[in-house]
Parts: sequence; structure tokens; C-alpha cells
Amino acid sequence: SAIERDEESRDSHFLHRELSRGMKRKREIDGDDLRSSCTIPRNDKATKPKMSEMAVEPTKQFDMYGATCPNYKQPVEVGCFSLDIHRSIYMDRRGLRTYSPPDKSSGLDLSVGYNEYVEKEGRDYLDHILTWITHNKTRFQNLSGTSPDITPRRLPFDFITWRGQFTRIMCTPYNRRDPWRMAISLWNGTIYMTELETEHARQRILNQTQRQKLMCYWGRKFENYCTEQTNSSGDRNPVNDIEAFCSVVTTQLNDYKILMAGEVDCVKKESDEKPPRNYVELKTTRHVEGQRQDYSFRRFKLLPWWCQSYLIGVPEIIAGCRDDNGIIKYLKSYKTLEIPRLVKGENMWSGSSCLNFLWKLLSWIQIVVVKDNPNVVYVMDWQPPFTHITIEEQEEGSEFKFLRPWFVRNIESVNEAGHAVPSQAAQTNCS
Repeated sequence: SAIERDEESRDSHFLHRELSRGMKRKREIDGDDLRSSCTIPRNDKATKPKMSEMAVEPTKQFDMYGATCPNYKQPVEVGCFSLDIHRSIYMDRRGLRTYSPPDKSSGLDLSVGYNEYVEKEGRDYLDHILTWITHNKTRFQNLSGTSPDITPRRLPFDFITWRGQFTRIMCTPYNRRDPWRMAISLWNGTIYMTELETEHARQRILNQTQRQKLMCYWGRKFENYCTEQTNSSGDRNPVNDIEAFCSVVTTQLNDYKILMAGEVDCVKKESDEKPPRNYVELKTTRHVEGQRQDYSFRRFKLLPWWCQSYLIGVPEIIAGCRDDNGIIKYLKSYKTLEIPRLVKGENMWSGSSCLNFLWKLLSWIQIVVVKDNPNVVYVMDWQPPFTHITIEEQEEGSEFKFLRPWFVRNIESVNEAGHAVPSQAAQTNCS
């Protein structure tokens, strides 16, 4: 009905309206203010790779990030892809599961099947996103070719990355415990970002206890209990974290045009909404007992949950609330746009601050990452003592290079008329 549509429209703008109310500072930080918290590498003849750093202000100064809420456009799904058990990519929805929880969720044992669990090995970097782009470059390159300032070879995006990289960045002002590292390359006017493994993460995996490994499995088993594949019935067995379905969305943060991909757990049955508004994120968490656990849940769990789903437009999170033995007690639904209300006025975290910090960091990256060359990589680090983020330019041909030669060759392929040459691989509509 018209009333329902009006309510949905008000909901979709709730975060921006709520966080912007009463803010007095102008939307954009001017160049001088941005540089005041950063050191920019000089163009001298230093023998070592150039390094730049950006200060991350302490918690009490977070108001500078939350002064105004940046304009973050509703993400639009422009495609998708599926990954099978061999990590092969398909340009379709075969890997998307349907949300179908059991009639009785209480008492589900998340440890069932653990001994048969198949874990993913290695890292994909941006390879699957790059493959998707080569299959769909024509629509973007033709679009960019309509602008006199953009050549047919250039993609019309300022940043291309996985959703996970932006989630980490948005959580950074409130997380002084977990280091991260990313590789960045600028090519044809677009900045590409991918995650690198830190020594901290490597050691954490090597030193994981059996209990910790089991608890990681619980999340995957919960997904298995609550979903079925869209093209067959029943659960897949054994559980694995290899197969996946990924949504590719475009969005805009202030003036920055962004293309990103993120894994989606499932889709609602018989929903009238179009992707991504019919997607559901599945999570597990210990059921809350007492004020201390309630504070810990809202302060540390809800922040990454909100960032992850908000970035690609997933409207709902279903949490399986369990006990310490991995037994589900009950399910609880969280509407993504309503999550900031649960921490409002409690000095835990601010969605506005997260978005502002992301925008500030992307602005700084554009200042520092200036060599437009697919063979040049910059490494961005957030490491102890967690006071500054650094970006260091690597020597050309660095081990961190991640833009594949096949991708560069494919994107540069144009015909004599100046239009993009379609990829030889078959294309499948994900809409």
C-alpha cells in the first residue's frame, strides 16, 4: 500500500536523518583540515619507499568524525556470482540459498557434523571481482564512454573492493585491538583495494585451540540449519566455507563512486522485494545474560554486524542465540537500519562516525596513492600501538601485486570504434 511504501521510505532514510540532526559542521572537510592530521610524502630522492601516515584520534575526539553524516546512497545490485566447491566462478545465482529455518529452532546443536567440516584454504584477493568485471565490462565502459572526461577503457568507479575491507575501516576508530593490512593499486583512475594477511592473524590461526575452531564452525552450521539451496532441497553435507554466493553492488559515499562485492547468506522466500532488499544475514552469538554481557554485545558485536549489512544494503540480520555448548536457545531478528538506535546516547559507537572515518580515509588514500600503474602497490597498515594508519609505496613488481595481467589486458581491449570488446566468457544475467 502507499502507507507501507511511505513507511519503508522513512525507514531507509532513518540513519541519515537521525545522525545528521543538530549537526552544525559543514559536510566536507577541506583539504587543509585533512592534511593537518596526515603526513604526506615529499618528492625527494629518498632511497627507501615513500611512507605517509594518518592519525586516528582517540575516542573522546570522535565527534570530529560524527559532525555531519556523509551521504551514502542506497546500494544497487548490478550483478552477482557463485563459487562452487572447487572455488570455480559462475555468473549466476546457483550458490544462493533460501532462508528456511527449522520449525523448532530451540535445541539445535551447532556442533553436529564438525568432524566433516571442509575449510577454505588460501586467499582469493580480488580475483573473483576482477573476473566478474571482465564478464560485465561492456556495460560500465560504454557508460563511462559517454563522458568526455573518461575514456572507454576506464571504469566509472573511484574505488573497487570487497565489502570486508570497508567494514574493517569503518570499525577502526572503535577497535584498537585487531590490526589489519591492505594492498592498494591505482589504475586508469580507479583505486583497487584488497586485504593482506597480517602476522597477528597468521599467528592466531596457527595457535587456535580446538575449542576456538569449533566455535568458528558454529556459525557455518547455523547457516546450514537455516537455509536450503534455491535449486534443490535439503541441507548440504558436510558443511563447508568454500561455496558462496556474492552480490555485486554500486553505491556512492559523498562524491566517491564505489563498486564492491560481498558474500550473502540467503534470500527470503517469496519476497516481493528485489535484491539486495530481500537478502538476510545470519549470525550466531551467545545469548545475553546480565548488564555486562548486554553492554559487550551492543558495543562489540552490533558494530561490525551493522557495518557489514549496511554497506551492501542487506536489511535484516537473524541471530541464533546460543549457550556456551553451542545449543541454540532462540532466534532474534535485527533490522539493519534500526541497529544504531540500540546504542544511541550510550557512548558506544556512532554510525555517523564510522561513515565519516571511511570517507576521510578514502580522501587521504586519493592524496597518497598517485602512481597510476597496475604494477605499483601501496601497502596500508593499522598496527600497534594503534595511533596512526600508514601507507607505504612498494617497489614496482612487489610481492603484493594483485591486479592480474589477464585483467589489465582484458579491460584495455577495445575495438577500432573505441567501444569495449565483450569478454569471450559466457555471461549470465543475475537480475
